[in-house]
Amino acid sequence: MPGQGAIIATGSIDWPAGFQGVSEELRASLGLCKVMTMSCTYDHRIIQGAESGKFLGRLQALLEGAEGFYEEIFAQTGMPYQPFRWEVDRSAAAAAGGQDSKRMEEIAKQAAVLQLINAYRVRGHLIADLNPLGVQAGYHPELDPARYGLTIWDFDRPFITGNLAMDGEPRQATLREILETLRQTYCGRLGCEYMHIQHPEEKRWLQERMEPQANNWPIPETDKRRILLKLLQAEGFENFLHTRFVGQKRFSLEGGETLIPLLDHLVQLAGDKGVQEMVIGMAHRGRLNVLVNTVC
Repeated sequence: MPGQGAIIATGSIDWPAGFQGVSEELRASLGLCKVMTMSCTYDHRIIQGAESGKFLGRLQALLEGAEGFYEEIFAQTGMPYQPFRWEVDRSAAAAAGGQDSKRMEEIAKQAAVLQLINAYRVRGHLIADLNPLGVQAGYHPELDPARYGLTIWDFDRPFITGNLAMDGEPRQATLREILETLRQTYCGRLGCEYMHIQHPEEKRWLQERMEPQANNWPIPETDKRRILLKLLQAEGFENFLHTRFVGQKRFSLEGGETLIPLLDHLVQLAGDKGVQEMVIGMAHRGRLNVLVNTVC
């Protein structure tokens, strides 16, 4: 009917009133999550109560994932993951079946988390955000928690992290924290494929340096300024060659100017470690730029 209107109000997102005072551990074991209250105020002369209830019911269904609501959001935003889907918490059913069933369910969930950690170490680089043109990597089924029997109810439950180096030492963490660490470490702007290395100590050396900081190390302000300076020098030299020697055949470094600050940093580290001589096996592309901004 023309002229229909309503006011949709949303309350704060918080724990259910009866569970606000309980511990985090109890909430996690019960599979509780925060809730949001929505209400609809309308003109009774225009809108019937049944229509308002139907509208709120449709909102609830969409928020629970009906009609591929979250799948469409993930696809439109280019996220290489699948959303957690609403389903019955199987852990609660196992608890009702007795202590043995509950214990077996806990062991299965813990094994699933350890499998998931290993899967991200092996396959995480396949969906890393490495394309500068903005083309997103696709979904990989081995990196989906649902493949290992993990559900939305396990998100805030604690699990043993095994040898996942979080904060420098293995510990307990929620599935939410574990996934955040794994995705930032192996699926971010830096992809690392290393699990084929045959020496365990070498793999562990990499894990202990990547996972605690999630491959996102803080850079001092002075280093940031030096990186910017070397980038400007590299780009300025390429622009000079392009305008001074128009049409001449050359092997430009355009698009790869980050090589200059990278080499500069390596040379500085080598000097700090007492290296006396360095030999660079240089390709044709960018040779002049390296000679001017690194060697000279």
